[in-house]
Amino acid sequence: MLAAVPGRLWIEETGGIVTLRDTAGRVTLATDETRAARAVARACAIARTRPRIARMYVYQWRAGATDRFDSGLVRPDGTARAGLAVPASRVRAAARAAATPRVTAAWAPARGRLVVRVACRAANGRCRGRVAIALRTRASAAAAWRTDALGTRAYATTAARPTATLRIRVPAVSLHRARVAARRALRVGVRPSVPAGAAASTVTRSLARPAS
Repeated sequence: MLAAVPGRLWIEETGGIVTLRDTAGRVTLATDETRAARAVARACAIARTRPRIARMYVYQWRAGATDRFDSGLVRPDGTARAGLAVPASRVRAAARAAATPRVTAAWAPARGRLVVRVACRAANGRCRGRVAIALRTRASAAAAWRTDALGTRAYATTAARPTATLRIRVPAVSLHRARVAARRALRVGVRPSVPAGAAASTVTRSLARPAS
């Protein structure tokens, strides 16, 4: 389907079959909740690795006790099946990712400074926390990476200003290493305090050679 049509796609009525019955009510596919959960997990994995799939709708929430087709995430009595844990874990992971800020970094026009921007992705634009910043340099392809800690800074954003801009002074020795290095990067450890539940993360951003 992805090869046949352009644009973004929605997957509808996917899931895992728990039980199938024929028109006489005889079971033609034995009840297996674990098999159904594996099928839901597989569908989620396929969608996650294909960016053009924008949405996926799982069918169904709950079937009747005597329905011919049962792919319910919960049993007819309303209790959860194993399949429910799959989309629930995906929703929790997506919520944590959305609450974790996005970090970008670049050299400032002023010599010896870096600009680190922390963009809040929470719906209300309000994020707070701290970032630990380190400049990493590699003198050559065969050399080990060297790490220079540049300190820890607080950030805070609001609905009106959802991106915090941090200007980091780089010591002269570290700046010289960055100029002569074959490769350079900024490592930023993000420790959010708001919103609640935001996951801590460490990101690395490649840097250009600083101006002389």
